[in-house]
Amino acid sequence: MQSRAPDLDDIVNLNTNKTRFKEWLQNFRENLPYMIREPDIESLPHFNCPAIIVGNGPSLDANQHLEILARESVNAKFFCTDTAFKKALAVGLKPDYVVTGDSHKILASYLWVLPRQSRGITLIVNAFSDPTIRRRWHGPAAWFLDDIGLLCPHPFSAGVALSMLAGDKTCLRPGGNVGSLAMLIAHMLGHKPLIFVGMDCSVPERGEGEDWVQGENSHWHNKYWLNTLWMVYRDAIMARVKSLNMQVVNCSGAGSLYEEPVTCMNLQDWIEQQNSPKEVKR
Repeated sequence: MQSRAPDLDDIVNLNTNKTRFKEWLQNFRENLPYMIREPDIESLPHFNCPAIIVGNGPSLDANQHLEILARESVNAKFFCTDTAFKKALAVGLKPDYVVTGDSHKILASYLWVLPRQSRGITLIVNAFSDPTIRRRWHGPAAWFLDDIGLLCPHPFSAGVALSMLAGDKTCLRPGGNVGSLAMLIAHMLGHKPLIFVGMDCSVPERGEGEDWVQGENSHWHNKYWLNTLWMVYRDAIMARVKSLNMQVVNCSGAGSLYEEPVTCMNLQDWIEQQNSPKEVKR
């Protein structure tokens, strides 16, 4: 099999793959008993309906989007990122899926909730995630494998071998952050359009360091700040949206994700449009 040139997703993940490989293998070993008996993400139901991707950017709290979604009736599936999960529960919003993709131990604390709070919510979990995440989760789970072998796609690469050990789990490139991962999985499951809330890929105030640049959102006309890391995350998401022809409506109300083909709308306007009676063609 011929090796291919790395694309932006590969570059985003390459350094992580190199520096955390040993930790990932240790986590994989402890997660293996669960992975063997639990399903792959491809076995999850496929729906041709909207998916709301809940990130944890500053706009999520600033615009009270979780509160809006909790009180409105919306025909959509909710894919909540790990760091936004407890915020959603706090306002009475129970997502359909919680997505976690990193191996950092701190992420486990975002998912430790009472057993009754996680029942009925499907955890979408990386084979390399901290093993305490799955051990303390009382709802169903579906697995994927962060493809550490994509830069050398050989039949005997580490990625292929670990996938087979885990029960032939789907290999994915997360794309830099968990919001990008949730977006990709929702797309894989047939959802469209994908509705972004809390997906800023930027911050409202300049941080420390010299590599910050300021931009202005051409739709909401608010300013934001990006450093090199946020630029890479934004560019990776936009590259994936374009390459996979995703239908994306950004309702975050802020941030750096507003280029074509992304459509920007206020969240309340999108909900009203979604819930308005549809004309029947004769």
